[in-house]
Amino acid sequence: LGLVLSRGLARGMGGDIEILESTVGSGTTFEIKLSVGFDKVELVDNFSTNVVHEESVIENLDEATLSGKKILVVDDAKENARLFMAYLLKAGANVEVANNGVEALEKSRDDIDLILLDLQMPEMDGFQVIAELKKRNFTKPILALTAHAMDEEKKKTKEAGFDDHITKPVKAEYLINTVYKHIF
Repeated sequence: LGLVLSRGLARGMGGDIEILESTVGSGTTFEIKLSVGFDKVELVDNFSTNVVHEESVIENLDEATLSGKKILVVDDAKENARLFMAYLLKAGANVEVANNGVEALEKSRDDIDLILLDLQMPEMDGFQVIAELKKRNFTKPILALTAHAMDEEKKKTKEAGFDDHITKPVKAEYLINTVYKHIF
Protein backbone atom coordinates (compact mmCIF):
# COMPACT_ATOMS: atom_id res chain seq x y z
CA LEU A 1 0.00 0.00 0.00
CA GLY A 2 1.11 3.53 -0.59
CA LEU A 3 1.96 5.69 2.36
CA VAL A 4 -1.04 7.98 1.82
CA LEU A 5 -3.44 5.04 1.71
CA SER A 6 -1.80 3.43 4.76
CA ARG A 7 -2.03 6.67 6.71
CA GLY A 8 -5.69 7.00 5.75
CA LEU A 9 -6.37 3.48 7.00
CA ALA A 10 -4.49 4.10 10.26
CA ARG A 11 -6.38 7.36 10.85
CA GLY A 12 -9.64 5.61 10.06
CA MET A 13 -8.86 3.22 12.93
CA GLY A 14 -8.16 6.06 15.35
CA GLY A 15 -4.39 6.05 14.88
CA ASP A 16 -1.71 7.53 12.67
CA ILE A 17 1.61 6.86 10.93
CA GLU A 18 4.72 8.83 11.82
CA ILE A 19 8.17 8.87 10.22
CA LEU A 20 10.76 8.01 12.88
CA GLU A 21 13.85 8.09 10.69
CA SER A 22 14.65 8.50 7.02
CA THR A 23 17.98 8.14 5.22
CA VAL A 24 18.34 8.69 1.48
CA GLY A 25 19.45 5.48 -0.21
CA SER A 26 18.97 3.45 2.94
CA GLY A 27 15.29 3.55 3.87
CA THR A 28 12.68 4.91 6.19
CA THR A 29 11.39 3.72 9.56
CA PHE A 30 7.74 4.33 10.36
CA GLU A 31 5.71 3.97 13.54
CA ILE A 32 2.09 2.92 13.15
CA LYS A 33 -0.25 3.64 16.03
CA LEU A 34 -3.74 2.14 16.12
CA SER A 35 -6.55 2.46 18.62
CA VAL A 36 -7.45 -1.20 19.18
CA GLY A 37 -9.85 -0.69 22.06
CA PHE A 38 -7.93 -2.75 24.61
CA ASP A 39 -5.73 -1.66 27.51
CA LYS A 40 -3.28 -4.55 27.10
CA VAL A 41 -2.61 -6.18 23.76
CA GLU A 42 -0.27 -9.09 23.04
CA LEU A 43 1.87 -8.44 20.01
CA VAL A 44 2.85 -11.00 17.41
CA ASP A 45 6.47 -12.08 17.88
CA ASN A 46 6.83 -13.81 14.55
CA PHE A 47 4.84 -13.14 11.39
CA SER A 48 4.81 -15.58 8.49
CA THR A 49 2.94 -15.72 5.21
CA ASN A 50 3.03 -19.53 5.54
CA VAL A 51 4.06 -19.75 1.89
CA VAL A 52 6.32 -22.77 1.62
CA HIS A 53 8.66 -23.03 -1.35
CA GLU A 54 10.01 -26.32 -2.60
CA GLU A 55 13.49 -27.45 -1.62
CA SER A 56 16.36 -26.24 -3.76
CA VAL A 57 17.15 -28.09 -6.96
CA ILE A 58 20.80 -27.10 -6.98
CA GLU A 59 22.96 -26.41 -3.96
CA ASN A 60 25.59 -23.93 -5.13
CA LEU A 61 24.30 -21.11 -7.26
CA ASP A 62 26.93 -19.09 -9.11
CA GLU A 63 27.48 -16.96 -12.20
CA ALA A 64 27.45 -20.05 -14.43
CA THR A 65 24.17 -21.58 -13.23
CA LEU A 66 22.10 -20.07 -16.06
CA SER A 67 25.00 -19.10 -18.31
CA GLY A 68 23.93 -18.40 -21.88
CA LYS A 69 20.21 -18.84 -21.22
CA LYS A 70 17.86 -16.11 -22.43
CA ILE A 71 15.02 -15.22 -20.09
CA LEU A 72 12.20 -12.75 -20.63
CA VAL A 73 10.89 -11.16 -17.42
CA VAL A 74 7.43 -9.61 -17.80
CA ASP A 75 6.14 -7.51 -14.90
CA ASP A 76 4.38 -4.15 -14.97
CA ALA A 77 5.91 -3.29 -11.58
CA LYS A 78 9.29 -2.04 -12.78
CA GLU A 79 10.84 -2.59 -9.34
CA ASN A 80 9.89 -6.27 -9.46
CA ALA A 81 11.21 -6.64 -12.99
CA ARG A 82 14.54 -5.04 -12.00
CA LEU A 83 14.83 -7.28 -8.93
CA PHE A 84 14.12 -10.48 -10.90
CA MET A 85 16.55 -9.33 -13.59
CA ALA A 86 19.27 -8.75 -10.95
CA TYR A 87 18.73 -12.25 -9.52
CA LEU A 88 18.94 -13.86 -12.96
CA LEU A 89 21.91 -11.80 -14.17
CA LYS A 90 23.82 -12.88 -11.06
CA ALA A 91 23.21 -16.49 -12.12
CA GLY A 92 24.64 -15.77 -15.58
CA ALA A 93 21.43 -15.47 -17.61
CA ASN A 94 20.84 -13.02 -20.46
CA VAL A 95 17.72 -11.13 -19.42
CA GLU A 96 15.22 -9.00 -21.31
CA VAL A 97 12.41 -7.11 -19.59
CA ALA A 98 8.91 -6.25 -20.74
CA ASN A 99 6.57 -4.13 -18.63
CA ASN A 100 3.25 -5.12 -20.19
CA GLY A 101 1.65 -7.92 -22.16
CA VAL A 102 1.88 -6.25 -25.57
CA GLU A 103 5.61 -5.69 -25.11
CA ALA A 104 5.95 -9.30 -23.91
CA LEU A 105 4.46 -10.58 -27.17
CA GLU A 106 6.82 -8.37 -29.17
CA LYS A 107 9.86 -9.76 -27.31
CA SER A 108 8.78 -13.44 -27.32
CA ARG A 109 11.14 -14.84 -29.92
CA ASP A 110 12.31 -18.40 -30.58
CA ASP A 111 15.68 -17.71 -28.93
CA ILE A 112 14.02 -17.02 -25.54
CA ASP A 113 14.57 -20.05 -23.28
CA LEU A 114 11.95 -19.18 -20.63
CA ILE A 115 9.39 -16.48 -19.81
CA LEU A 116 8.55 -15.26 -16.30
CA LEU A 117 5.09 -13.75 -16.74
CA ASP A 118 3.22 -11.59 -14.24
CA LEU A 119 -0.50 -12.34 -14.16
CA GLN A 120 -1.94 -8.92 -13.33
CA MET A 121 -0.95 -6.24 -15.83
CA PRO A 122 -2.70 -3.47 -17.74
CA GLU A 123 -3.48 -3.80 -21.46
CA MET A 124 -3.09 -7.60 -21.50
CA ASP A 125 -2.90 -9.74 -18.39
CA GLY A 126 -0.74 -12.86 -18.10
CA PHE A 127 -3.62 -15.18 -19.05
CA GLN A 128 -4.25 -13.25 -22.28
CA VAL A 129 -0.53 -13.25 -23.08
CA ILE A 130 -0.08 -17.00 -22.57
CA ALA A 131 -3.18 -17.71 -24.69
CA GLU A 132 -1.70 -15.65 -27.53
CA LEU A 133 1.74 -17.29 -27.11
CA LYS A 134 0.13 -20.73 -27.35
CA LYS A 135 -1.68 -19.64 -30.54
CA ARG A 136 1.73 -18.60 -31.92
CA ASN A 137 3.13 -22.05 -31.03
CA PHE A 138 5.58 -20.75 -28.43
CA THR A 139 6.78 -23.97 -26.79
CA LYS A 140 9.36 -22.82 -24.23
CA PRO A 141 8.51 -22.82 -20.49
CA ILE A 142 6.29 -19.99 -19.22
CA LEU A 143 6.18 -19.48 -15.45
CA ALA A 144 3.44 -17.48 -13.75
CA LEU A 145 4.51 -14.71 -11.37
CA THR A 146 1.83 -13.68 -8.89
CA ALA A 147 1.17 -12.59 -5.34
CA HIS A 148 -1.62 -15.17 -5.13
CA ALA A 149 -0.60 -18.43 -3.45
CA MET A 150 -4.06 -20.00 -3.13
CA ASP A 151 -4.59 -23.48 -4.57
CA GLU A 152 -7.40 -22.14 -6.81
CA GLU A 153 -4.98 -19.68 -8.44
CA LYS A 154 -2.37 -22.42 -8.94
CA LYS A 155 -5.02 -24.60 -10.57
CA LYS A 156 -6.09 -21.70 -12.81
CA THR A 157 -2.52 -21.06 -14.00
CA LYS A 158 -1.95 -24.75 -14.68
CA GLU A 159 -5.17 -24.95 -16.70
CA ALA A 160 -4.10 -21.88 -18.68
CA GLY A 161 -0.90 -23.67 -19.72
CA PHE A 162 1.70 -22.20 -17.34
CA ASP A 163 4.56 -24.60 -16.58
CA ASP A 164 4.88 -23.43 -12.98
CA HIS A 165 3.52 -20.93 -10.46
CA ILE A 166 5.91 -18.65 -8.56
CA THR A 167 4.47 -16.69 -5.67
CA LYS A 168 5.82 -13.20 -4.97
CA PRO A 169 7.70 -12.21 -2.94
CA VAL A 170 10.28 -14.76 -4.00
CA LYS A 171 13.82 -15.35 -2.80
CA ALA A 172 16.63 -15.30 -5.36
CA GLU A 173 17.61 -18.92 -4.74
CA TYR A 174 14.07 -20.17 -5.24
CA LEU A 175 13.59 -18.16 -8.43
CA ILE A 176 16.87 -19.34 -9.93
CA ASN A 177 16.26 -22.95 -8.93
CA THR A 178 12.77 -22.93 -10.42
CA VAL A 179 14.04 -21.40 -13.67
CA TYR A 180 16.92 -23.92 -13.75
CA LYS A 181 14.50 -26.81 -13.22
CA HIS A 182 12.46 -25.79 -16.26
CA ILE A 183 15.35 -25.00 -18.60
CA PHE A 184 17.56 -28.03 -17.94
